[in-house]
Amino acid sequence: MPKLIALVTVVAFVDGVRQEFLPGAELPELPEHDVQELKRMNAIEDLDETALAEKSASKAETKAAGDFRDAKKAITAAQASIAPKK
Repeated sequence: MPKLIALVTVVAFVDGVRQEFLPGAELPELPEHDVQELKRMNAIEDLDETALAEKSASKAETKAAGDFRDAKKAITAAQASIAPKK
């Protein structure tokens, strides 16, 4: 079950009872349709999805930094190979 947090006040029916969840409150298990619609409206955040996205972004950033470093080394080596000797 995903950990869902309200970003705004969310009113939902849980077990047939209307309940209000204030921002920051953890929501109980909701039907998938409700979850998708609340996410679409940016009314809730799935903390598991957010953590996964941050981890993926961190990995991508680390890879990009490595690629940049490798490209910079290659360019520096190429420039050094054609630079006039002093």
